[in-house]
Amino acid sequence: MFLRENETLYLSTWEYNAALILDELQKIIINNGGRVKQQTRGYIVNRTITELATKCKLDAAKVSERITAGVIETNEAREAYIAARTAEAAELEAIPNAPRAVSTTTYISFVIDNMYYYVQFDENPFFDFYYIKTPVNSRNEYSRDACSENLNKDFLWDCFLSLKKPATDADRREAANMIFNQITSAKDSIIRRDSRRQRVSNTYNSGYHYETIYAKERFAKIDF
Repeated sequence: MFLRENETLYLSTWEYNAALILDELQKIIINNGGRVKQQTRGYIVNRTITELATKCKLDAAKVSERITAGVIETNEAREAYIAARTAEAAELEAIPNAPRAVSTTTYISFVIDNMYYYVQFDENPFFDFYYIKTPVNSRNEYSRDACSENLNKDFLWDCFLSLKKPATDADRREAANMIFNQITSAKDSIIRRDSRRQRVSNTYNSGYHYETIYAKERFAKIDF
């Protein structure tokens, strides 16, 4: 989440791809006639690429410096190591990593076909992801008591977690389509209101019984 307009965040590989998947999801929603709650816009960079490239170059440089200083002798294995780490750094630096403009990093709220949706990723890809789907009423409100449901993570491919085969915009677009199809075809989220047990006097005798009393359902106005 951006705290300031045009702020740049340096994200891990998953966080970077998560933000771009949500950006693709936003485009799909708008193209299908929906509207999205806008958030502060900013830029993202994949810091994992720069960190790994820097480490590769440092590893190669350390061995080269020790050879030059006469601390260790050069040999075929050490020369191969220097070449491999240098090549790895070059491969990483060749991955496109210019700042990308996005308006969200981990969650998105939107309305489409008179239904309110909320999708949230976790910063840790191995934790659960969630969504909410609940109707919009005649007062342009949605239920705040709609429960979060687990989002199926079939779209979470290795390319979103690793740089061995970096994700492309086409990969992210396909993942966003899978999420859109999953939640728009899902059942409505369960409404769960707070409740309490209350003792109630019997109508026809002096005894009593217990009844479950439910709190009034809470609603929130859609402001976008």
